[in-house]
Amino acid sequence: MIIYLLLGAQLFLLLRIGRAIGFDSGPFINFGLIIFGQIYLAQLYDHNGVNSDPYFKYTLSLLCGLASFFWVIKGSNPFKSSLNVNILNNNLFNKLRPLFFVYLIIQTYHVWLTIESGGGGARVIVAKNILPLIVIHDVLQGAAYMFLAFNLINRKYFYFIIVAITCLLSGSKQSVLMLIFEITFISHLCFGRRPFSLFGASLIGLAAFLASTLFFYKDDIALQNFEKFIEYRGDIYHLLFNLDLRSELYDAYTWMTYFLHHSLRMVGMKAYDGPIGTMLFSLRDGLPLALTNGGPITPFYVVMDVLFHDPVIYLYILLGLFVGYISAKIFCAGCSIFISGNIALILIGYWMMQGWYLITDPTVFSYRFTPIFWILVVPLFIVKLLNLSIKK
Repeated sequence: MIIYLLLGAQLFLLLRIGRAIGFDSGPFINFGLIIFGQIYLAQLYDHNGVNSDPYFKYTLSLLCGLASFFWVIKGSNPFKSSLNVNILNNNLFNKLRPLFFVYLIIQTYHVWLTIESGGGGARVIVAKNILPLIVIHDVLQGAAYMFLAFNLINRKYFYFIIVAITCLLSGSKQSVLMLIFEITFISHLCFGRRPFSLFGASLIGLAAFLASTLFFYKDDIALQNFEKFIEYRGDIYHLLFNLDLRSELYDAYTWMTYFLHHSLRMVGMKAYDGPIGTMLFSLRDGLPLALTNGGPITPFYVVMDVLFHDPVIYLYILLGLFVGYISAKIFCAGCSIFISGNIALILIGYWMMQGWYLITDPTVFSYRFTPIFWILVVPLFIVKLLNLSIKK
């Protein structure tokens, strides 16, 4: 009974978060998907004897994270200011255009390689093979989305349709959904209005999702794939609660270096052989890690479980409160920076707006923020220090 009370409290906080920052926001959608996965798992807990101890800790930790996240955004109100559309139209828009086309060229090239390599499942291999281009693509994403949002609020749909098609052809169903909702959220944040209603965005997203699934999976396989996404949040969520598989991961990672992995990769080193989710797939299928792609998302409480070897429940509560607080602070700061009207700050602000990944998947947060940190944040910090030295 207490599990369902915790799940009910999670849903209540999710709705409050949606009202505070929009039901089309990244935090609301991704928190909702994780909660949906936990609700589905609750049925397994009742009927199939899923181990209750980690499930209770995970559910309580996520509740603490959501509560802390909501407490911060309620007081910060990221929509308190917006970008001057005239400034964007006269000055910034011309600077965004070339960055968008570089982003689109890389996106199209990625799609072509993906299809040539065998469909949606090959995109991870493609990303590994063209890592420098992927880094540039990810760094420019904030500028590209700002460009698309400005076009959409002016009822210019051509570029948005092109990018949506490239997302569809990449085989990534989540990227199609997130493109639509990210653009809608950015339009609301920057210009105070949305290009689509929430209902319209949901219909477009669902249609694109189904089209992407049918493109790469035919007939009954398409329906099975769609059903799996709905039941397991698309990432076989239940694997995260397999005690035998999870215990095999305890010696594969250390907390001191885990989040430095992507920085180490930039200099030819690494902190681990594969992320936790990919390792879970490898152990489940009995395949070498090199032949395993993808894997379930790994929320912060799972990462903490693996790094600290099933810590006591008090640590789950404290870390949940801490991660929720930090992720909300990063998210709100990113929203403020994103509408600054400065190209470099738009790029940095967009990735800070992904701060909620600290809750849903800290590994992805590390992966996404590392390029921005080394390519933009560090150089800007050095330039600022040099300017201060010259003035003195």
